[in-house]
Amino acid sequence: MDISFFLPTDSGMFLGFNADARAPVVPRLVPGTADGGHAFVALGSGGSAEASVNVHGIAIALDMAAARPLEGNEPEPGAREPGDALRAALATASTAEGARDAIVAMAERCLASRRVPLSRARLHAMYLIMAADGAYRLETAGRRWAWKSLDYPDCFAGSYALDDDYKRVDAATRKAIAPVNERMACLDEADPGRVGSKESWRVYVEARGPTAAGEFRRRALLPLLAPAAQAGTRAAAFALLRAHRVPDLGLPLRHRDACGHGGPFGDGRNASSMLVELDRATGALTAWFTAAPLACANLFKPVPVVDGRFVPLWDGLGMGEPADATRPVAYWSARRAALSGAAGSIGRAEARAGALAEAQATVAESVDAYRSGNRGPGPAAAIARAVADWDAAKLP
Repeated sequence: MDISFFLPTDSGMFLGFNADARAPVVPRLVPGTADGGHAFVALGSGGSAEASVNVHGIAIALDMAAARPLEGNEPEPGAREPGDALRAALATASTAEGARDAIVAMAERCLASRRVPLSRARLHAMYLIMAADGAYRLETAGRRWAWKSLDYPDCFAGSYALDDDYKRVDAATRKAIAPVNERMACLDEADPGRVGSKESWRVYVEARGPTAAGEFRRRALLPLLAPAAQAGTRAAAFALLRAHRVPDLGLPLRHRDACGHGGPFGDGRNASSMLVELDRATGALTAWFTAAPLACANLFKPVPVVDGRFVPLWDGLGMGEPADATRPVAYWSARRAALSGAAGSIGRAEARAGALAEAQATVAESVDAYRSGNRGPGPAAAIARAVADWDAAKLP
């Protein structure tokens, strides 16, 4: 399952995402439209969108969790895909609140779900939304939904996480688990006027068995978030996406892998990673993409937003004019081959962690120089050299 996090700091905020898949998961630029639709970069496989960011700094990560069957909540013919809701929100919204409401509106008409093998449960969409005006955790189950705002670090990994701390839920769910006195003005689930105490959204909707592994990964990553937020640097945010052998406090003898190797020899899950960085003071936005499997073995390549448009500072992402959709897939496949088997092992990745941090710092310095006004070829050339040198380096 995927893993994502929201990380607010004193100076800004980050949204990080690791995609788990075996197919190429690459970023692609979706241009703006003549009728005012916003341009955005979608990270996904083929035409899908699993995590994306638009030119207004609205960043959204999508994950799936298993819900038990609920009466009147069956998927309907023609239901929209969860990725459709993500793309629609990015194309129309200029705030996190607007993106949240756009997804809720589509959820109330029913979002498509996926069947869990050997189970009556189905996988439903969850969204982590971030922008300058705030952040939200939005969880759905067919036409049911619940959300809360976030002003603290949080993450999810294929399991529901809202308990009785939701801010709003849909009307049917409110009647079931959050009843109110209809004679009193109760605008949300925290207002006075409630008939009784709220019940847990998670307990109400979740099918526990199919998503237990996701909860284990989330439980392991959560303790790392506060120290990373206190550090407040992009290096700390990158480190979360590259983390290995994270202790599981619920099972002291077990460790979890936030990076998503899927085994000791890199034979499994991690297909690509994204980090969105937003500066509170200046509004500066930079999206970072590995465009390759294994965040711990690849550099994040920058795509800053400058003057209302995405500026890819590394041409391997295929976002130039004209866009080239074949280039990122070819790069992804080449890196997958280079890091297959023992070459992509956790041990080899950890042996190169220091060198990777130094190379990433070089790339970051080039981005900062570009933002400071150096719009010549220097920053892009320095990034190209750093990526080429890293990719060509002999593995230990």
